[in-house]
Amino acid sequence: MLYDTEEGREHPEPDVRAVQEVFETGADETGAEPVPEAVTRARDEIREREVGGRTIVELRGEVDMLNSPRIKERIDRLTDRPGTELVLDLRELRFIDCSGISMLCRARNRTAERDGRLTVVVDDPCVPRMLRLTRLTGAFDLHSTLDAALAA
Repeated sequence: MLYDTEEGREHPEPDVRAVQEVFETGADETGAEPVPEAVTRARDEIREREVGGRTIVELRGEVDMLNSPRIKERIDRLTDRPGTELVLDLRELRFIDCSGISMLCRARNRTAERDGRLTVVVDDPCVPRMLRLTRLTGAFDLHSTLDAALAA
């Protein structure tokens, strides 16, 4: 049993399998409808394009522990080549958690190991705040506009 220290009430242990099932299927034992596939896909929308020899990756929606592995796989494929010039455009990102910050660090390390370069475009205080809290602000080349990132 878990205890609520403020009120002294007992709470049952959480059912980890049930929580995992909700994350994997979007449904629970209450019979609630699963999360629509279109909503799930919108959570981790990734768009790529090439501009002047640089790969621009736009991340939209959310980057969290549920979708960061899929995003990480895509970015790993993009950073496999030596000398990759990667611009991560996070202006349409609404949320990022520690797994997303970890993915950013991995992208930075992979580009640096291969004599490439990572530039991050962010105009919302969420990502810089997370970087400050983790003391990683100086590790990234941050810009508030895509034009500024491409000019750097």
